[in-house]
Amino acid sequence: MVRTIKFSVLRILLAMMLVTTTINLECSFCYGITVDNYAQWINDISMPEIWNYMKDDGLPIVIAILDTGLNTEDYCFKNRVIHKYNIIEKNSNVSDTIGHGTWVTSICLGNHDDKRGIYGINPKANIMAIKITDDNGECNPEIMSEGIYYAVDNGAKIINISLGSQYYSRSLESAVNYANKNGCLIVSCSGNESKMELQYPARFSGVISVGASHNKDKAFFSNYGQGLNILAPGMFIRGANLDGGYVERMGTSASVPIVSGILSLILSKYPYISKQQLEKCIYYSASDIDKGAYNYNCGRDIYSGFGIINAHKALLAAKSLSNNSLDNIQVDKFDKKWYNEAVLFCIVNRIIDKDEFIPSHYISKNKLSKIFCNLEKCINTNDFECNSNINIKLIEFSEIEIINRISLLYILFKDLNIEVPETNIYSNIFNDFKEAPYRFQNILTYAFQKGYIEGVTKDSFNPNSTATYAELYQVIYNMYLYEVISNAG
Repeated sequence: MVRTIKFSVLRILLAMMLVTTTINLECSFCYGITVDNYAQWINDISMPEIWNYMKDDGLPIVIAILDTGLNTEDYCFKNRVIHKYNIIEKNSNVSDTIGHGTWVTSICLGNHDDKRGIYGINPKANIMAIKITDDNGECNPEIMSEGIYYAVDNGAKIINISLGSQYYSRSLESAVNYANKNGCLIVSCSGNESKMELQYPARFSGVISVGASHNKDKAFFSNYGQGLNILAPGMFIRGANLDGGYVERMGTSASVPIVSGILSLILSKYPYISKQQLEKCIYYSASDIDKGAYNYNCGRDIYSGFGIINAHKALLAAKSLSNNSLDNIQVDKFDKKWYNEAVLFCIVNRIIDKDEFIPSHYISKNKLSKIFCNLEKCINTNDFECNSNINIKLIEFSEIEIINRISLLYILFKDLNIEVPETNIYSNIFNDFKEAPYRFQNILTYAFQKGYIEGVTKDSFNPNSTATYAELYQVIYNMYLYEVISNAG
């Protein structure tokens, strides 16, 4: 049976029309702008700072908007719609009879000189309008999947999907994996039902899942749960209407194009930054919510992800990382695996030798000791002698022939003298959290909150499964990115 995916505006989106003051803007980017109260969210995520920094710099990035279509005649998108395609009809007719796609696109890409006072996040990017819904605003997973394949194959760097469904789809997951392997970012919404459940495709690993914020807290309607990555404003967001006016609505549908637009601005300024680095830039630089209405945990949590996106800090983070390119080693050698970048980082920094590692192999204690010695050399700027205490720390695991994932975290943190709070335990971060031995649960929580680890899927970690070298390299790389980004700017 083919299940139907309905985008959220038809089911839950809280739409409102408000009387507002018209703002006349005369430039591509608005330098030093002052916004009215209705657009306070622009200041909350530091957009004026990033616009001032960007000025007219940057390469044009192609963003694909998979939605209900687009009113291509709207002045908001003048001369920037470079590709149009209707997945259902197999033609270039992307006329929007509902308005959701036009509204979403204008939030992400609307011209700043639009006299309706619409502040598109990136008014310089090129638009790939892909219509994936019928006139009722519905599509099935196969149509959405085809839209993703089409966007990737036609040069999109970022795919914006402000739609979702509660149902898993194998074809949709395959399309997401295809986009990831080709270096294309997918950004999608968590949902608007105020549930502890993310919609698909936001629920897939490899998709940036976005919830809604309001007044520096989680919006009341925004879905949350394991795998939520970040929040962005989602209340009273102004965008283009089909009648040539503007409309203000609420929903995670609005939050997604804000994140997509910020990602595109960063990528246009620093085009050689990797997909993984770009994701970490917005995660690790996000504004953490301290408690708030939902009593959040410090750091990453299931209610707000890494926090509320901060555009300017994310850009500064990308600037810090832009001088650390890993392009000097051929990625193709590793057949485009998920761990490529982490492996390259470890090779470049002489943490591992390029001729002796096999990323998919299970970790042996002897080689682990050597890697840790090299890691400490990388961290230490002074002359260094391998610390024999590393072997002592491994003694308590001597009865284990192989090292599992949770033990690996314990050993790594011990070796790097990372202090982990003893009482810092939150079991809701992974479904299989309690499978980890109790004495290591605070370590698992801490690593999650910092963003050092990813799950096998967004909701499971498999703490007792055997650790591979690739997983170790990825944790080391994440720790490095966290430190660089946290200290940026």
